[in-house]
Amino acid sequence: MTERPLASRLKNVLIPFTALLLALLVCAILIRSFGYSPLSVYKGIIIGAAGNMRSLLQTLSESTVLILTGLSFAVAFKAGLINIGAEGQLYMGAVFGSLVGLYLPLPGIIHKATVILVAAAAGGAWAALAGYLKVKFNAHEVITTIMLNTIAANFCSYLVNYPLRASEAIAQSDRLLETAIIPRFSAQSQFNPTFFLALILVIIVYIIVHHTVFGYEMRVTGRNRNAGLAGGINVNRMIIASMALSGAVAGCAGSFHIMAINTRLIDGFSTGFGFAGVAVSALAGGNILPIIFSGILFGVFKNGALVVQRISRIPSDFIQILQALVIIFVAAPMMILAFMDFVRGGIRKITNFTGLRKNRRRTAP
Repeated sequence: MTERPLASRLKNVLIPFTALLLALLVCAILIRSFGYSPLSVYKGIIIGAAGNMRSLLQTLSESTVLILTGLSFAVAFKAGLINIGAEGQLYMGAVFGSLVGLYLPLPGIIHKATVILVAAAAGGAWAALAGYLKVKFNAHEVITTIMLNTIAANFCSYLVNYPLRASEAIAQSDRLLETAIIPRFSAQSQFNPTFFLALILVIIVYIIVHHTVFGYEMRVTGRNRNAGLAGGINVNRMIIASMALSGAVAGCAGSFHIMAINTRLIDGFSTGFGFAGVAVSALAGGNILPIIFSGILFGVFKNGALVVQRISRIPSDFIQILQALVIIFVAAPMMILAFMDFVRGGIRKITNFTGLRKNRRRTAP
């Protein structure tokens, strides 16, 4: 009985690890084909990400939002949903969190907690809307979340360009009240307590998904909705609730960014954090705890890209190519396995059908 779970765990580890190695190899070939040195590029990534304590702390800071957007995607995926809307949910969390941070004076720790909770509620409500559209109108969550991303980003842009604008030069709001700002550990880097809050949130979500009735029903819904219905699970409610939890995590990411990094709401502050979360979750195999490591790895890529461009004099776009290759190589084995299962199922149906016809001929008078 223990062999299958062990084999499954090994597969979950080997597929992402192999995908990363293959991505590094293929990207090295591409870099070399353009006349650059792959070793210089990878050396630049390492130096930029962990060459000294300042670089390492900056990498961990960059990883914080990536860990949470990856976690957001993984939560929905556990329920059999594909939430591409972490970007929009992050924006909504940042918008409503910043309103609380700007206009609701409260004592220090209470103010910070309120900003985070409001941001989580805003992100959760935005994602739950996509869940409701799926349940009510059978609108696919991939399409609705992508559309909601655009609405959220434009809503944020409108606010900081018009009613909340505090500067003629830059589309941004005023600085948050001091009681709403999470201070950094050092003036030399952006590293701050939100990294540890993100780790705690990963553990909390892991416990919810794997050690509660809600999490069990979520996973059953994700594996087989018909089985969930047969088992008495309210699948429609579970879809909306799972999307809400997923969006709440992304909303927290938005609040962390405005409270600790920007300290204000800025137009277009997200540089694709939500979409990068899909890659982070993919590298973790859709599992929750490994997202910590894959998020840090993508933080390494992001922070190292700037140094690569300066040292190697090659476009940092190669880092984007590397990230894309990781996703491709992670997804490829899963697609192959899914295709093989599909083929086996088709062969089984054909075999059963032909066997049934033969039996009918034999029994025919």
